Amino acid sequence: MSDKLRKATILPLLLAAAGVGAGAVADEAQPSSAPLERVRVEDVEPQSTATPAPEPEPRWVGPYRLLRELGTGGMGTVYLAESNGPRPRRVALKLIREGPGATELSAQFEVERRALAVVDHDFVARLYDSGTSADGRPWIAMEYVAGEPLTDYCDRRRLDVEARLRLFIDVCEAVGH
Repeated sequence: MSDKLRKATILPLLLAAAGVGAGAVADEAQPSSAPLERVRVEDVEPQSTATPAPEPEPRWVGPYRLLRELGTGGMGTVYLAESNGPRPRRVALKLIREGPGATELSAQFEVERRALAVVDHDFVARLYDSGTSADGRPWIAMEYVAGEPLTDYCDRRRLDVEARLRLFIDVCEAVGH
């Protein structure tokens, strides 16, 4: 398996371990167990027929233009972003969330930033840059590696248990590093 392919399959798992991923969003979408309440038509306010507002202008964080959201988690949001410069580069930009507990998150975020700064492993995305946004929130820009969930990768290739375990060992070595 090529290094790029390994990195593409391992990165989503590492993002999930860091608290970023589809699972964080899926947890919020669980159906409620509250009983349904009958609503009369006359009690419902009419829906607006106005057209939706246009997308806001692209946002910038440091020298990076945010292109789209890749995922959210307990610590913040990860965006696909592009650097502004003579050689534009696409990155995965993690921006800490605002609100209650942001001070504690900032301390955890700093630990993560320092750890990523010293990691040099073929299967772990590299840290390129870090800073503070205009509104005071810390961010990090990492190597962007397009990938898919590890389970989808294994299922699509119909990997047997032994092949899945070899891949899992690679993931464990990357996380252990």
